[in-house]
Amino acid sequence: MENSGIKTVFGKITVDNVKEDMFKTALDSAQLRQEVKRIYPSVQTSNSMSDDLFSTADFGLEDGSEYTEIRVTWISVPKGTSKEDVQAMLDKCPSAKIYKILSHEVILTSGQEYALEQGLTQIEKFENSQLVRDAEGNPIPDADGAQQYSAKFFSKDGSKNDEDRRSPSGIKLEDKSALVGGDLAGSSE
Repeated sequence: MENSGIKTVFGKITVDNVKEDMFKTALDSAQLRQEVKRIYPSVQTSNSMSDDLFSTADFGLEDGSEYTEIRVTWISVPKGTSKEDVQAMLDKCPSAKIYKILSHEVILTSGQEYALEQGLTQIEKFENSQLVRDAEGNPIPDADGAQQYSAKFFSKDGSKNDEDRRSPSGIKLEDKSALVGGDLAGSSE
């Protein structure tokens, strides 16, 4: 996958363990792990407003900084499935990946929303597990001081991509006029 010269390389998904599902006792859960590398170009050849005419490979530039992230998620598997059985199934899905969603709000699946509506769990459980933290466990707010949440999910065919649902939180509509020379585009004051 390539985006503005940034290369994203998804490693092979491996199975850490399989155990009884915490909520669905008729199922087991498999813990999946994947290494994701992002390789940034040594020079940026385009920007947020202008596309490249040539592919990044045409420039012949060396790779710049490289960052590695380990992603972990859980999936449901049939009761009694072994770690080796799950790995064998994963090996048949070479494009599978663990994708990530970042947000300023807690990220909920439809099942989690249902559990909240039925009073089966509390939102704080999801907030605590998704809050972006540093190595010491301290929350890492964004540049505007807003809390950030991260959730990882499994995509069997690799068709689902990372999503960044965060938005600039510190700028209000009336403050945006300062960003465009005092006039909002299309305003008629």
